[in-house]
Amino acid sequence: MALVVVSMTLGMGLLASEVVLRQVYPGPLFHDWLPAAPNLRMELRNQKLRGCAERITFTTNEWGMRGDPPPANWDRSFTILTVGGSTTLCYHNDDKQTWPYQLQARLRADDYDVWVGNAGFNGHTSRGHLLVMKHLVPQVKPDALVFLVGINDLLLSLTERARVE
Repeated sequence: MALVVVSMTLGMGLLASEVVLRQVYPGPLFHDWLPAAPNLRMELRNQKLRGCAERITFTTNEWGMRGDPPPANWDRSFTILTVGGSTTLCYHNDDKQTWPYQLQARLRADDYDVWVGNAGFNGHTSRGHLLVMKHLVPQVKPDALVFLVGINDLLLSLTERARVE
């Protein structure tokens, strides 16, 4: 009888812990391998990279992407999603200095109602971009996609082990 009570108590404790943890950390928004961190705000200090600001603000919106929050009038706005690795994420640039933000600013300067979301993830290759296409794009449903692919794909082709994984 004591074993049944201990087992039930342990089971209830684990269930309660699971419920609390899912409230505190709900898990990935789109997929386990898409590390989108929603509502993040970091103030970074750059000491080594020339050409980058000394103080960098790095924020993400509720979808875990750098850039402005998604527009309230989504259906009336032209929406673009930029997909890539670190050269899209622009981790070492201030929010307003990333190329996706600059693209949005230039289009808005020409009176376009446009939103550009930054779906760049450090280290992503075309394999990661396929995850974005499969799991993020169908949920977000942007009007256009802009890809910036680069060295991460080339690095995969340089070693036999990386090519077969």
